[in-house]
Amino acid sequence: FITYIFMRIFTEKTLKEYSHLPEQDILIYPIGKKISDYVKKTNRIPQCSVDELSAKPTYEDAISFISPLVEKFQNKEIDKIVLLYNHHKNAAVQVPTVETYLPLETIETKSNTKSYLYITEPAMDTFINTLVPMVVRMKFYAAVIDSNTAEHGARTTAMQTASDNA
Repeated sequence: FITYIFMRIFTEKTLKEYSHLPEQDILIYPIGKKISDYVKKTNRIPQCSVDELSAKPTYEDAISFISPLVEKFQNKEIDKIVLLYNHHKNAAVQVPTVETYLPLETIETKSNTKSYLYITEPAMDTFINTLVPMVVRMKFYAAVIDSNTAEHGARTTAMQTASDNA
C-alpha cells in the first residue's frame, strides 16, 4: 500500500514536469492493476492495461509490450520514452526511479567530454544494429524485474511487521 502511494505521488510529479505539453501528447502505458486504476481515476486515458506483466514478468511478455513503443519511437511518432518504476534497494527500501528509456544517453551526452573514435570488429554498423536492440530490450526487462522484486520485498516486509506486531 505504501509503495502504491509513493508511485502515485511520483507519477504526478513526473507528469507535472511534462505539463507544458498538451495532455493528448502524453501517452501513458501503465503496467499493473493499481497504477492503471489510478491513471483512470485521474481522468487520463491509459493506452493499454497490462496486469500480467507486473504479476509474472517474462522476457517474452516484456518484449511484446515494449516493441510497439520502440517502433513508434523509430518512426518518430513519439519523441521520448520514460520509465517510472520502483528500484529494489533491499527488502525494506524501494526507490521510485525515473529513467529515460529512449533516446539512449551516451557517455558523450552525459559528460560533455571529447569524443573518441573507436575501431570495432565487426563493423560499427553491424555492432550497433545488433547490440543496441539487445541492450534496449534487456534494459526494459530489467526495469520490470526490478519493480516486481521491489513489490515482493515490500510485501515480505509488511507481512514480517504484521507477524511481529501480532
